[in-house]
Amino acid sequence: MASLFSTNQLAARVRAAREAATGLAARDPANTGWQRDLSVSHEKIGDVLAAQGDGAGALQADRKSLAICEGLTTRNPANTDWQRGLSVSHIKFGDVLVGHGDGAGALQAYRKSHAIAEALAVRDPSNAGWQRDLMVSYCRMAQSAETTDPATAPGWWRKAYEQLDGMKRRGIMNPTDERYLATLREKAAIEPAAPPTAQQQ
Repeated sequence: MASLFSTNQLAARVRAAREAATGLAARDPANTGWQRDLSVSHEKIGDVLAAQGDGAGALQADRKSLAICEGLTTRNPANTDWQRGLSVSHIKFGDVLVGHGDGAGALQAYRKSHAIAEALAVRDPSNAGWQRDLMVSYCRMAQSAETTDPATAPGWWRKAYEQLDGMKRRGIMNPTDERYLATLREKAAIEPAAPPTAQQQ
């Protein structure tokens, strides 16, 4: 009961914030900062609705958030923050579609997210956040492939492993991500490296 009460309180606060953001965005549609705030408000509403078990409402809210993100990136394609935000929105939208049993729709959303994540990672190999985003994108593609095209799943898991392992080798991996390497190696069916022989040492 306490948890439900807390969730309802959170929902009320988030809805109030969305109403405020909606008013500001309507007052000045050209203000991209307010448009972005409105997108985030819709996203938060989606999270709350999903937690309350309202999948249809969550999908509607996430769709609104995604539409605003797409509009912002169309307006200014050079803004990498908005590009990343759009990539994340596609992933969240895909996750909601998975919950609705729409594997094909989720795969389409993950592909759109992946295209953006890959472009950002290529643009700046030293950006740890963007490099990690690409690893996460590989994981989503692998998870989707396990139900839509199982034969290709190991290849996506391998890409995820190689991406994270590459980050470790370059010294840009967050130490907390170390735990994922073994799991990704197992999913990709990669044999652990053999220990060096006495002759190699």
